[in-house]
Amino acid sequence: MTRTNNATESCAIAKKSLVRVGKYQMLGPLGKGNFARVEEAIHTVLGVKVAIKIIDLEQGKKDYVMKNLTREAKVLSMLQHPSIVRLYETIRCGSVYYLVTELATGGDLCTHIKEQPAGKLDENTARLYARQLVAALKHMHSRGVVHRDLKMENIVLQNERKEQIKIVDFGLSNVYTNSNLLRTQCGSPEYAAPELFVVGKRYGPEVDLWSLGVVLYVMVIGQLPFLCSRDEWMSSEERRRKLMIQINRGLTSIQEKAMCQTSIECRNLINRLLVPSVRERITIREILDHPWILASSNSNPHLCSDNDLNVSDHLAMMTEIATVMRTTVAVVEAEITKRKYGEIGGMYNIKEHKLRSNAAACQLAPRILRNSASRTEDVSSSPMTIRELGATRSPCRLGTLVARCN
Repeated sequence: MTRTNNATESCAIAKKSLVRVGKYQMLGPLGKGNFARVEEAIHTVLGVKVAIKIIDLEQGKKDYVMKNLTREAKVLSMLQHPSIVRLYETIRCGSVYYLVTELATGGDLCTHIKEQPAGKLDENTARLYARQLVAALKHMHSRGVVHRDLKMENIVLQNERKEQIKIVDFGLSNVYTNSNLLRTQCGSPEYAAPELFVVGKRYGPEVDLWSLGVVLYVMVIGQLPFLCSRDEWMSSEERRRKLMIQINRGLTSIQEKAMCQTSIECRNLINRLLVPSVRERITIREILDHPWILASSNSNPHLCSDNDLNVSDHLAMMTEIATVMRTTVAVVEAEITKRKYGEIGGMYNIKEHKLRSNAAACQLAPRILRNSASRTEDVSSSPMTIRELGATRSPCRLGTLVARCN
């Protein structure tokens, strides 16, 4: 599913700067992780902006990166949902691997919450996002995919209107079956379910639901439910141990006090998500029917899904691509069939996704997001607010627990 560029294209990773790869002109950096960085780029033929994840095999743990190099693309190729970032194209050049995906320009959810006057979202806005998250997780889990790193920083807003969200960064995601569950300990500690801290314990999609509970709590409260302060005198191992104790205990009077100003339905959903016992944790089906999720809405964005394109739209896109590439429709169709995420396939994927997004936008009734500006009691019992978290957060893995992903 990955095409390899020839050396004449500007594909050397550019340890310091990258100007162009394939038909994409680089515009600037968007972010950086342990094994990769993300840059904004524009397709020089279509004029559409995209995000490109750049993975350099010569950086970081080479064995780990090599083993899991193509898995993120394989996972994304299985998913097509309005609230999940769309994969367009993959490119391999020497020791560098590129994932070309949809670009979301509204920033991440963590930053958005910190920017609110009250440092949190009102319940109507939180519900709007929660519905989309639940729908995306339902789609994901129905296809046997577990995200394993669902957190505020991996939820981005589609654009400046900040109405639609996208789940991004599937670098730790994997596929499971009921007979072949996952067992690798990975993810971000503050969002990790209790079972992820147990060495060798098998788990499935329920870990994403715990993370959803943490995300929902942060949206309506403005701070993480479980967090160990980063005192200089405390070792990382000791911090991890104290955090594990909190998570294994679940919600206590501290969190209940923080949630006292939220609605009963909202508290109920959070309480049913953040249940340490996997067997007692709410299921995705039950979440979809929960009163808080279903409450007062003229539209149901969580029901949105991608429908098949009609024949005329498909033919029109292939014809347009054939024209700009100076080839025939037959050649375009053959290329798309042979290499769905190759150069021509990437052009088709971009145009197809744009067409679907425009159709979906027409179905969603415009709404004004009301961000709560009401004054609330300062809950000092939790160690750190989401505003303070931005200055100290960083652990992207379960500390010393992270190993290879299975």
